[in-house]
Amino acid sequence: MNKKSDFGIKHDEYGSDESDAVVEGTEELATTCNSLESELIIKSTVEVFSAFIRNSGQKIHIDQVKDYLYLIKGHIKSVFKTTGKPLKPAVPIEKSVHRDYIICLNTGKKLRVLRRYLQNTLGMTIEEYKAMWNLPKDYPVVAPSYSEKRRRLAQQTKLGYTRKSKAEPHRRINILGQ
Repeated sequence: MNKKSDFGIKHDEYGSDESDAVVEGTEELATTCNSLESELIIKSTVEVFSAFIRNSGQKIHIDQVKDYLYLIKGHIKSVFKTTGKPLKPAVPIEKSVHRDYIICLNTGKKLRVLRRYLQNTLGMTIEEYKAMWNLPKDYPVVAPSYSEKRRRLAQQTKLGYTRKSKAEPHRRINILGQ
């Protein structure tokens, strides 16, 4: 016996509830994302899908959820693609590097270290980020004050230096007296 959930998804009597259906579909959707896709695309896909199910009045079988998610994801990705126009950064590139923080050009967030934020939030590497904004290779990815602080700490702890032996080196002894 099939029953209809609040979201309009049909389930058989052994099926999972609608929240499991959406979560299972989005987990698979998230695992197939490449490094250029951001969490924003996935969240937008799920929001559009949920709104579609709530408002359409159509009955969708649980097996069709995956197909709908990929269809919606494709449409959302096409919206986010550029049309050959240059991207507009959140702040001017010249004003993105400050003494105590760096501003992400994609989101406008102030950060001390850019690398981890880009990887975890936007799914990008530093190289992809620099290529996206045509940044020079020497563009800083760490706030200058933080970099200086870490440099001083490394110097104080002599990080990277090999220790010299405390024992005196052996001297040659002239036995013959020559």
